[in-house]
Amino acid sequence: MISGLTSSVSLFLLDSESEILFSGGAGDTTASGPSRRYGIEWTNDYRPLSWLSLEGDIAVTHARFRGDDPDQAALYASLAALPAA
Repeated sequence: MISGLTSSVSLFLLDSESEILFSGGAGDTTASGPSRRYGIEWTNDYRPLSWLSLEGDIAVTHARFRGDDPDQAALYASLAALPAA
């Protein structure tokens, strides 16, 4: 063990019924479909001296929308016929 080091690890899983998406071009937000996020976070706080504190965090997240999106599927189908750029 390292004296003065406090460390923790967290695993998480979050299922949401809806996501709020920001549209930069329009400057507003819209509701979208359900999503799932999961990941891990590692947090560290090291105090080598009473007046010095070093902190570091690392997080890795995997986020995806769940379910079908017929509008997106139609868009991909229409782009499949175009020649590659």
